Amino acid sequence: MTLSFTVNPGDAIEGRLSYIRSEHSFMYQVADRSGLAVETGDQGVTSLVIDTLQLEVGVEHGRVLFAWGYHPMGGWSKAELTEPECASGQVSVRSEEPLLPGVSVPVSGDAWVTQFDPARQLVRVSPAVGASDRCVRIAQGVALGLTGSRLTEVWLRPTFEE
Repeated sequence: MTLSFTVNPGDAIEGRLSYIRSEHSFMYQVADRSGLAVETGDQGVTSLVIDTLQLEVGVEHGRVLFAWGYHPMGGWSKAELTEPECASGQVSVRSEEPLLPGVSVPVSGDAWVTQFDPARQLVRVSPAVGASDRCVRIAQGVALGLTGSRLTEVWLRPTFEE
């Protein structure tokens, strides 16, 4: 399934991205749950799946909300990373097939790899070596890199917890 991403003006979601080491998972806690319900819409949510990492999406508007999910550190490679300049905004996704609540959609493309910079506590998930054309901070601690209408990077800056 082909996915197409567009950048829209708006605010990033306020909240907190954590990586829980004992659970090998990212977790996102939204600061304003009632505000999130408005952003999500009445049709529920689905996820875009990159390996085991999930990007939560509101089905009604196609807005990518935040990242979460099981993503063990054992598969991460260490790297020195420099986070790109990211403007706050919103990113929406469209697909050939309608998005359905609870039915995850894989993000296709080359194999996605996860890099981790322990000094900066920064995580990059991407299939490409090069940088994206633009970077959009969609939620506190979560940014998406786009090249044209393709998703090419996910940048995560979590709080690491045991």
